[in-house]
Amino acid sequence: MKYAASILTIFAASVFILQSCGTDASTERTELANVLDAAADRDGVPAGECRDDCVRAALAVFDTCVEDGGDREACFGRAIHSFFECVTQCPPPTCEQACEARARQHQMQCLDEGGTVDGCNREARDVLARCQEEACTDPEPPTCKDRCESHAHNVYEACLGGPTPKTGGGRDGGDEKRCAALAREALEKCIEENCGEPEPPTCEGRCELLAAAVLEECLDGLEPGGDEAECVALARRALAACIADHCEDPEPPTCGDKCGFFAELVYDACISKIDSEERCAMVARYIQAHCMDRCEGRPCDCDDHCDDDDSDTDSDCDSDSDSDSDSDSDSDSDSDSDSDSDSDSDCDRDGPTPKRGDRHCD
Repeated sequence: MKYAASILTIFAASVFILQSCGTDASTERTELANVLDAAADRDGVPAGECRDDCVRAALAVFDTCVEDGGDREACFGRAIHSFFECVTQCPPPTCEQACEARARQHQMQCLDEGGTVDGCNREARDVLARCQEEACTDPEPPTCKDRCESHAHNVYEACLGGPTPKTGGGRDGGDEKRCAALAREALEKCIEENCGEPEPPTCEGRCELLAAAVLEECLDGLEPGGDEAECVALARRALAACIADHCEDPEPPTCGDKCGFFAELVYDACISKIDSEERCAMVARYIQAHCMDRCEGRPCDCDDHCDDDDSDTDSDCDSDSDSDSDSDSDSDSDSDSDSDSDSDSDCDRDGPTPKRGDRHCD
């Protein structure tokens, strides 16, 4: 009887442990799904069937990573990275879907910056309405010049289809050069008579007007015998500064900048769903590591070498072994020692939250 009671006790404990493990795994998958949705909203990924499929695929990546013994946060990072690779293959969204995604993105950014729920919801509705009005409505009516070009085309077609002066023939006998000249004349006359407002100046044109005003003001205030060349030089400097400040595109962000932005986005999404700065910082670092490896053009799976604080290896993330091998492999590992190495990769998970330009496992 005592033996039977012991068996029942062991069986009950086993069931409890299995249920606890199942609950933990289920909780982690739920957390990951929530983080994926929050990150997708912050990145402006449109909702829809394709996004849902990518969430399911990312959860499968997470399950496989955990089953292989991967660190939880490292598996989170791998799954999130696979999700954003997946959504790049989704078909282009409709105009309405794109506007809804933009509104959700604005709402998330507003909340991250400390805005109130009501205020951010109101701003999101305004963004949605403005986007749909500007992008999803019928195109603007043709301009005056467009109408004149259409008129000129009609003149050309009518000329080709009408009788020629000499033969009285039909379209086949028309003179294309003569008709083209008539069309150009009709276009110029139409624009002159109906399109009096000039085209708005370009950015460079506005800067030239500013420089001309600077030159005129300088010349007007010039003392007798003053050097007009100084005014010309002043106007040139004003023109160059204006074009540099207003007409030239800024330098595009580097790949490292983009990885920093992406890591911050994932961190914000994570912290909005998981109340642990430490866990979210670790997930963001794994995300940044995957991203930066793409910048370097090399694959890097950091599951074996970067998810243990007490790892005895100084290996880079692309090391293929933790052993004390002296082979000529691509690994940067020299030994299995616990020394304080000055290697480029410390694989330390306890550092600060990654910011723009930071490296992990560099």
